[in-house]
Amino acid sequence: HFLGCVGHSVILVYIIPLAIQNNMSVLQASSLITLMSGTSVISRLVTPMLCEKYGTKFVMGWFYFLQGIPVIMLFGASDPMMFYGFALFFGIGLGGESAGFPILMRQYYGFAPSAAPHGTQMLWAGLGMALGGWVGGIVYDIYGNYNIAFVISILASFAGMVSVFFLESTSKLLIPKWEDS
Repeated sequence: HFLGCVGHSVILVYIIPLAIQNNMSVLQASSLITLMSGTSVISRLVTPMLCEKYGTKFVMGWFYFLQGIPVIMLFGASDPMMFYGFALFFGIGLGGESAGFPILMRQYYGFAPSAAPHGTQMLWAGLGMALGGWVGGIVYDIYGNYNIAFVISILASFAGMVSVFFLESTSKLLIPKWEDS
């Protein structure tokens, strides 16, 4: 969760200033967040179903990829339609990246109490959101643009994609007889 949150928080925090720098109005720029969020609702809805049909790790990996790859569109983006196209595609990955985690937890822990694993996961998600939002500002202050921040976003999303495939198999519970422990 940490890497995905680093990947999308860079974008969520800095897409509006970037769009305004490229002559979009404040209203147009803020509508990018609306479009990303709206698109993410669709992928948040379908991701759990896709996880059950095609496998959670596979689906989560694809959504990490779909979160990272559209960021390439921001390098040299200057036309409002490029920004809107980006927001549409980025939203798909944004929503799907996080929606598989509850399915993964159920597959790993079954009906065992999951407060501690979930809380830990949310801790790392929050730290990822904080780091991504912070690093983009530092990069901009040093270089005067967001290009390196966008590279960090892409790399974090792709690292998340790779890390998902190194998780334990979801075919068996991690703690099969938790009631006895």
